[in-house]
Amino acid sequence: MTKQTIHTTAGADELFITEMDVIRRAHRARSEAIANWLETAGKAVGRWFRASFRRGRERQRIMNELYSLDDRSLSDIGITRGDIPFVASGHSPAHGSYNDNDAKAA
Repeated sequence: MTKQTIHTTAGADELFITEMDVIRRAHRARSEAIANWLETAGKAVGRWFRASFRRGRERQRIMNELYSLDDRSLSDIGITRGDIPFVASGHSPAHGSYNDNDAKAA
C-alpha cells in the first residue's frame, strides 16, 4: 500500500488525510452498519418468537377447552373431535369436502 496523502483546505486550517485514515473510517462505518443491521434483525427474530409462542399457547388453550366438551356439544357447534386441532389453528372444519359418491365408487 502506498503512502498517499490527500490535502484539503478547511478554512485557515490545513487537514491532511492519509489513505490509512480513509480505510479506517470506511471499516468503522461498515462495522457500525453491520452492527445496526444485526440489532434490527435480532429484534425482528425476537418479535417473531414471542408472537409464535403466544399463538401456540392460545391454540393449546382453545384445544383444551374444545376437548373438554362432550360429543353432543361439539356437534352443536358443527365440529367433531377430529376437527379440534384444525379449528384451534384458526381454520374452518372441512365438512362437506368428502364426497359420499367417491366412497361408494371405490
